[in-house]
Amino acid sequence: MFSKSLQNLLILGELPANNILTFLLLLVGIFAVIFAVKRILRINRFLLFFAVVIVMAGFFGSWTYNRNEPAFLTPVVDFIAPILPQKNPY
Repeated sequence: MFSKSLQNLLILGELPANNILTFLLLLVGIFAVIFAVKRILRINRFLLFFAVVIVMAGFFGSWTYNRNEPAFLTPVVDFIAPILPQKNPY
């Protein structure tokens, strides 16, 4: 019953297949993150803290280099950007 109605939605074009694929990838990603966090917590809590710091440093470094940070963080990035490398404007 459910698969038949899902097929009808896909055939009629009311539910794009791209949205379903994106949703499934997001769901798999969430489960992967939960699995990884549980494994890291079994080893050591400081390792989880270190992993979070590394990920946040990557985001912040990318935002500073590319200047594509969220609008509410622009004042913070403006303050730190002069001492960090930036992409040359073309």
